[in-house]
Amino acid sequence: MAAKCQIVTLREQVNNFIKSRILSGEIKAGERINEFELAEELGISRGPVREALRQIEQEGLVSYEANKGCRVKKLTIQEIYEMSLLRADLEILAVNVCKGNYSDASLKEMEIHVERIDEYDKERNLGKIIEEDQIFHELLVREPGLSYLMKLWHMLDVTNFAVYSTLDSLGLLCYGKIGRNHRELLECVKTRDVEVITDNLKHHYISVSEFVRKVMEK
Repeated sequence: MAAKCQIVTLREQVNNFIKSRILSGEIKAGERINEFELAEELGISRGPVREALRQIEQEGLVSYEANKGCRVKKLTIQEIYEMSLLRADLEILAVNVCKGNYSDASLKEMEIHVERIDEYDKERNLGKIIEEDQIFHELLVREPGLSYLMKLWHMLDVTNFAVYSTLDSLGLLCYGKIGRNHRELLECVKTRDVEVITDNLKHHYISVSEFVRKVMEK
């Protein structure tokens, strides 16, 4: 049987292009996205650009403001807290379900991605940091083999991008510590001790929103 050909629509291509610009840091949180300029750059009409932006808005990565157009979404302190809390809770649930018993294969794969996070952290490559962070944390959730838990966790993918983008735009992303923090979490996962892992996960996520809150309230 011949392999099925996957057709990527123009809107999907534009969607991916805009997202890559945001996640690479070329378009920062709070910055306006100019539909006309994007259309000119891509050599297309504004229609597909507008459609792609509407889809990205539904995903939560951009927002429309009256008389101001479309901007990359900048999260509030409360939103950062809620996103961090939800991701932490889902990952802690995964740890509890598998009783912290992560396979040697999973730990080896995590090691690879932590090394990459550390490398990109030194380079201050935000797009790659986010990419590797996503894969590392997905491995934590994947272990118990619960498909609906995995789906729920993936629903927060875009918001995780928005958190990183917002922190970077505020100058609050602690480059130099991102790799170290993930290394610390991995060492906890290696213990296969549920309490040790979940305590670190709480700190890993919630400490971010607490740090932002303290800085912003000064």
